[in-house]
Amino acid sequence: MLTHGLQSGDVASDSGVVWARADRPARMLVEASTTESFRDICSTTVVDALPESDFTAKVLLEDLPA
Repeated sequence: MLTHGLQSGDVASDSGVVWARADRPARMLVEASTTESFRDICSTTVVDALPESDFTAKVLLEDLPA
């Protein structure tokens, strides 16, 4: 279960950070799309939330379209 929901930050014209915190080990799948319907996914990343990171998973998305 996510304890802090999905968060974003450090947004720039071509990048941004997405992170979430869980209450146990988990895997986060992040997909970025150029359309609201997610028909055109431009990036897919998987990151683990583990005890070493306080169950926080964080992804820097780069080279995003403006």
